[in-house]
Amino acid sequence: MVTRDPAARLALARTVGRADVHGAWWPRGRVLEREVVGLFLAWPPEEGLICRVDYWPPDWTDAPVAVAVPGRRGPLRLGHLSARHPHRVVLRLLDGQRRLLSLVPSTAPLAVGVRRLDAIRRPPPDPHAPRRMDR
Repeated sequence: MVTRDPAARLALARTVGRADVHGAWWPRGRVLEREVVGLFLAWPPEEGLICRVDYWPPDWTDAPVAVAVPGRRGPLRLGHLSARHPHRVVLRLLDGQRRLLSLVPSTAPLAVGVRRLDAIRRPPPDPHAPRRMDR
């Protein structure tokens, strides 16, 4: 049985904005082979099944092409993103959809990491909402 990792530092956006960032991930280290297993286990199944993860190689100390994930039949395939997508991770889902995650550096101070994850969880302001005028 596969269980979700409650300690994983993953935040999903409530709504997707212009940048089409679906969430943020703050790994604990720079060894992708270890960290991607935690991401896979933390991913909510109702969001779709991950079949591939693409990453920007300079963010990591290793460059695996596949990793074994507990509870998954067969290895999880990994691929590289171009320099146009630095500090991003793209999750390819079984149904063909993609989810773009902003990568918070593992070395980020606690306050910065928490702020970045919280910012993703917060819905963007409604441009049509009435503005409050303070006197």
